[in-house]
Amino acid sequence: MRHERRVGGDRCWVSAHLFSQGNLDRLLTDLVDPLLDELRERRLADRGFFLRYWDGGPHIRFRVLPSCREAVAAVRGLIEQRAFAYFAHSPAPEVLSQEAYLHSAREIGAWEGVRPTERMYANNSVHFLPYVPEHHRYGQGATLEVVEEHFSTSSELALDLLRGTTGPEQRELAALCHLLLAWFLSAQDVHELAGRQLANVSARRAPGAVDAVAASDARFLRRRERLLTLTATMRNVGRAWPHMPDDSSLKRWASSVSGVVDALGADACAPSAESAADLCAHLFANRVGVRIDAEGSLRYLAARAITDPAVLEGA
Repeated sequence: MRHERRVGGDRCWVSAHLFSQGNLDRLLTDLVDPLLDELRERRLADRGFFLRYWDGGPHIRFRVLPSCREAVAAVRGLIEQRAFAYFAHSPAPEVLSQEAYLHSAREIGAWEGVRPTERMYANNSVHFLPYVPEHHRYGQGATLEVVEEHFSTSSELALDLLRGTTGPEQRELAALCHLLLAWFLSAQDVHELAGRQLANVSARRAPGAVDAVAASDARFLRRRERLLTLTATMRNVGRAWPHMPDDSSLKRWASSVSGVVDALGADACAPSAESAADLCAHLFANRVGVRIDAEGSLRYLAARAITDPAVLEGA
């Protein structure tokens, strides 16, 4: 059974799920990052991307685009070889039972509208499972390819951040900047978008979150001046990014998201460009390890800042 998705010509994506109950940051920096470099150095792959997920047990979904059809077997073999070596050298402890996994998976699955895998995959294992693109979110054909190219850029930016000694606050700040920039680049009416975010904030809360809105409101009031300054800065970046230095991470993000917005906007059959850009920001937060409840708080802060009278006056 093949587990690759064909992409233009004779090329296709290879999809590997790396299951680990340990530190996924370390798995990314010590396995995925050097593996991507090696695949490129050997000219086996053009690009790849990843995301974190819970279904079947905590894991990294690692997708790689081989340089040609003939390279597929070599790509799979190298991923498998390097994953086996990593798990043998740095095995994650068994911290999640089948019972605990199933309880959590059913809860998260109900919240996300996903039917979870009943049986948890083995810890410290790699499985080649199908990559099924979400056409209803990102379009098809050439439009989807632009989005997948963005996923690769987003993954590179996330790995750049993870290589540093960044704590939760730095990661959340990066996620907030990328979210604001995605909104400014994609929304026809960013204030209306922010209003919808505030109206939907309760629906975004993770299971078990308590008084999340009240806590986020207090956080906004404590940091209002800094948040308003940051929001104004990201608005300016959204306008001036083409003139920024090429090595700027914000320019790379803005250029990539703008490409997504343009591609979906030019495709009459594609879904909403605004929605896709918002999802791109969500996936960046996922890639840098921002928890879903923390991301919900960041979205609230971003929306409050955009709709603040001081920002409205300076728009």
